Order: sequence, then structure tokens, then C-alpha cells
Amino acid sequence: MTTSFSEQLAEAKAAPRPHKDVPVIINTAAAEKRAALEEQLERAKDAADRDQRLSKSDDKVDAIQKQIDELLGDESITTTLRFYRLPGRSWSALTVMYPRRQGVQIDNTIGYNIDLVCEAAAQFIDEKKRPYGFRLEDGEEVALVVQRKSPKIENPLNEWSDLYSVLSGYEIVQIRDVIWELNDYGPRQELDELVKSFGAATRS
Repeated sequence: MTTSFSEQLAEAKAAPRPHKDVPVIINTAAAEKRAALEEQLERAKDAADRDQRLSKSDDKVDAIQKQIDELLGDESITTTLRFYRLPGRSWSALTVMYPRRQGVQIDNTIGYNIDLVCEAAAQFIDEKKRPYGFRLEDGEEVALVVQRKSPKIENPLNEWSDLYSVLSGYEIVQIRDVIWELNDYGPRQELDELVKSFGAATRS
């Protein structure tokens, strides 16, 4: 049954925003173990790329990746971060705020600095003071503390900045890719599929 524009708009506004979760490790000992495994993984991948004939190389990559997955799956040492899709105009504003870096292929492809845009999106707070990035504690969403400098707060706390400073490059890339997929790649794929479906329907 066809619905009116107003009805579709109201339904879209009421729909829950898409979100994705990312496990990270800030436990010092576990983080060191994770970093060592990530180095082993990169070496194993390089070895596998050099000799595609040897299945043993691929087996080693899979074995190391399994250890990393098991480490990230241990809830006693991991912190789960949750990110929601930003309002479209807010995401668009961030992509203008952080222009692409010259000589960086991915930036030249998408048109903006993907690292800074996604880091800003992680700690984005809208005009109603609603954050779009959280950590989970016993299944509950907890906003990270981000203070603004003022006469009363000379050294403001920014838990997002502190968190990024202790995460591995692997985890930062995971966070970046999840946020980018939520706000850019995912919506583009959804629109492409809609256009394809519409085209198929008009031809039938």
C-alpha cells in the first residue's frame, strides 16, 4: 500500500538509527599481547602474499587471526564501543571541515580526510546534547566524558582523545571503517540497491 510523503517522513524520523559495535582493549597486558599478535599477523600475511602456493602460510594467518578474535571476544578485558549513524547534514559538515590530504589515495577517492572525519564523528554531540558514540557497561550505553575548556576547567578531560591515544593502529582502523560504513558506504549501498530495485520494477 502506497503511503504519503508525510507518512514516510514521520516513519523515517521515528525509526531507530543504525549502529555498530567495536571491541577494543585498554587492559595494558592484553593490549601488549594484541599488539604482538598483530605484528605476527602482518608478517604472516606478507609471507602468504609472497608464496601463494603454500597453504601452510594461509593456515598460519588464520591461526593468528583466531587468537586475535578470541582476545577481542574476552569480555573481561575488552571494552565495547557503540557508534550510531549521524544525521546526514552533520556528517556532510564534518566532511567539509576536514578536506582530503594530497597524495592519500583513499582521501582522493572519497573527497575528505577519512581519519579526522571519523574521529570527529566518534565524539559528535548534536544540538540536543545527544552523543552518537558510547561505551557499553553491563549492556548499558555510557557516554564518554568530553569537557570544554573554561575559566573553571583549565585542563578539560576528553576521554575520546585519551582512548585514541592508547588504542592500537589496528583498532583505530576498525573504528574508522565502522563509522565510515555507517555514514558513507552503507547509505550509498542502500541507495544503489533501491535504484536497482526501482529500475527492475519499471522494466517488469
